[in-house]
Amino acid sequence: SVIHAFRKSATLKVRIPLRTLTYNGPAPLSDEVRKVVQDEINVHKLVFGGKSKEYTVVGDKSEKNQDLVAGEARDIIRHIQAKRKDLGVALDQYVIVSLPSWPKEHEEWIKKQTLARELKVGSKLSVMK
Repeated sequence: SVIHAFRKSATLKVRIPLRTLTYNGPAPLSDEVRKVVQDEINVHKLVFGGKSKEYTVVGDKSEKNQDLVAGEARDIIRHIQAKRKDLGVALDQYVIVSLPSWPKEHEEWIKKQTLARELKVGSKLSVMK
């Protein structure tokens, strides 16, 4: 909740991953807990900065600490999933997706998350069974 409050105060969207955040607290998080927290708060690297009585977060709030390309990929996935739902596509059914552009470095991740057999260039987002 401390990290979500940090994002909110800086108007940083949760769907855009942060590259690095540093936290202080009574003790470092275990590797297992840290990985869960990283996934939940959408940050690539979570670093223990030092001991303090309460958990606090510090980090760069600028765009250079935001993975905007990965955020774009997450938005695309969200839109494709909404189209799949509108079409009534089964959860295990593959689709073909057309869209104007997408981050090429995240193409395989987009396809995996949306069960897209293929991403094609098109004038607008469309999903075909």
